[in-house]
Amino acid sequence: LEEGESIQGLSLCSEEECAWWVETSVLPWSELAGDLKSIMEDERILKIGHNFKEEYRAFFSCGVQPKGVGFDTMIAAYLINPSKDTYTIDELSAIYLGEFTSSEIEVLGSGSKKLSLLDLSPERRTLYAASLAQIVYRAYPKMKQELRDKGMESLFYEVELPLVEVLASMEQMGIKVDVPVLNEIGRFLTGELAKLTETIYDMAGGPFNINSP
Repeated sequence: LEEGESIQGLSLCSEEECAWWVETSVLPWSELAGDLKSIMEDERILKIGHNFKEEYRAFFSCGVQPKGVGFDTMIAAYLINPSKDTYTIDELSAIYLGEFTSSEIEVLGSGSKKLSLLDLSPERRTLYAASLAQIVYRAYPKMKQELRDKGMESLFYEVELPLVEVLASMEQMGIKVDVPVLNEIGRFLTGELAKLTETIYDMAGGPFNINSP
């Protein structure tokens, strides 16, 4: 779990009735990531996450290259229902498990009064953080089946899921661009836009605010 650029800890779950929360205040992230390196880089071990792009970036920062990432519940939730505004873990719990759990806003608040995870008691933050991993683990098979039922497996596994790692790498390392070429493209598009604007004005019989809805 992250707060801004700070990693507060890692939630893990490997079976329905058991989950763990490891805080970086106890074990620094660099050490925790290093301890998990052999597991995270083993393609034979399936990894499931929610918004795994953030996990990629966190592990990349410590020289760990996650392999075997087989499911991202946030990406799956978007494909299943792209019209929603949010795809939070508590929503997954309600939809796929029929269990209503506290949202992040209910636990930590929002805006200027939002609490840090570390402001909660050790017991409460452990239960909250561990429960997130547990919900993802339990929702996974149901969401996997729904993707299959909707005929979205190919889109999910061949396009969307691989793209998560690509985007994480781009965000972590940046991209190289040819600045002169990019500027030339910008000038060309600006000229084309000006031509289109004049054409529209001519068709309308005079200038008006094209951007007005």
